[in-house]
Amino acid sequence: MMMTNFLMPNRNTNKVAIATGIAALAGVAVICAIPKARKACGEWISNTFENLKSMTAKKNGGSWQEDLEKSEKLKGPVGRRKNTAKIQVPSAGTNAWKDEWTSE
Repeated sequence: MMMTNFLMPNRNTNKVAIATGIAALAGVAVICAIPKARKACGEWISNTFENLKSMTAKKNGGSWQEDLEKSEKLKGPVGRRKNTAKIQVPSAGTNAWKDEWTSE
């Protein structure tokens, strides 16, 4: 008896989950069906996301412009920075690798 209770899912839990899903779908259907409710819900969601964005921006310490200025200061003076686009390896510009592959 104990094994059958463990293996068989509880039917009451399934009924509660099904009822919750139906209620959620009915709520979404009502919001989508009524234009005023749809507009109010959309405004509420957008306001909520805007508040979350502003809270995270304050939490992180400011705007991206300030972060960019701080990062430029950390890099040091522009004149003393290395050119990372330029390859500093002496053999990078040669075709020696072609000679090795063509000789085989």
